[in-house]
Amino acid sequence: MKVFKLILGILFVVLILIAFWWATLADNYYVERRISIKATPAQIMASTKSFKNWKNWSPWQKADPEAKFTYEGEDGTVGSSMRWDSKADTVGIGTMTMNQIYGDDSIRYTIIFEHPWQMVSDGGFNCVATDSGSLLTWYDKADLPFEMRPVGKMIDDMIGPKFEQGLKAIKEIAEARAAKASVMKEEAPSMEYPEDFEMLPVEETTTSSFFYVSSVDSCSVEELSQTLGMLYGEVKQILDEKKVAPTGYPFAIYHNWDGKNTTVEAGIPVDKGKRKVDAMESYAGNVLKVVFTGPYEETETAHLSIAKYADDNDIEITGAPWEVYVTDPTQEEDPSKWIIEIYYPVK
Repeated sequence: MKVFKLILGILFVVLILIAFWWATLADNYYVERRISIKATPAQIMASTKSFKNWKNWSPWQKADPEAKFTYEGEDGTVGSSMRWDSKADTVGIGTMTMNQIYGDDSIRYTIIFEHPWQMVSDGGFNCVATDSGSLLTWYDKADLPFEMRPVGKMIDDMIGPKFEQGLKAIKEIAEARAAKASVMKEEAPSMEYPEDFEMLPVEETTTSSFFYVSSVDSCSVEELSQTLGMLYGEVKQILDEKKVAPTGYPFAIYHNWDGKNTTVEAGIPVDKGKRKVDAMESYAGNVLKVVFTGPYEETETAHLSIAKYADDNDIEITGAPWEVYVTDPTQEEDPSKWIIEIYYPVK
């Protein structure tokens, strides 16, 4: 009997010591990783502000290709959200909501974990321009309930390596984007404005991403109309075979243009949720836009207007321009009434 009481006494003391130790543990955690990237904040944060772009670099999304992701709200804006449902405990079930976006400097989001545990955390990205590019920081923090305090010391080891993987993937994407923009800038011909040139109204705005099917080819400027017709025919054939209906106006992205030759990508938007074909996701972000009315052959005025507006206002063009063909020539025979929207991505 005395031995039994002694054992109980020892257990009681051990439990008291554990309780005291438990109480001394931190009631929160903070995980942070950083990486230097040879790109501008705009080129970097394009990957983080859009939840739909996370699939290109997120280590958790790559961990379970079978996980289901759904999105609500306008992607890339405050209030948009991403929900995931995975059978893998390393990914689990949860929702992430965009709380704040400060230009290309930082974003803030909240994560609500539902499985395999229930918890709420706050995270985000901070991006600061440096002499050699930018410094990107990814962090996550949360309060810990009393029963989860011992896990706090392990969270850095659990999350930190994933952050490092994600940051390296963002670095590869951003530096590739920066290299492409640099080449395009070097190849771009100098703009010459006619003496009677009159600028069209230029709008500074933003555009959301969408999914599309496209075909690409290179041709001379003289062959452009014929080449576009061929490319749209190829895309339409794909959509017809898969019984996928277009969800927007046809458009063309001009990946390079030297006045004599061009590489053009003809695309048609499709519904992401119902698409049965491999589709790409368009650019989302800041743009300069001109709505042009008239024949296709006269759209140079719109491009010159955007170029001059960018020069006059010290705005950096960061990617390939595209034209959206709002008017169907088979429905409107008068070229003077054709509407074409021209977009240039900018910093």
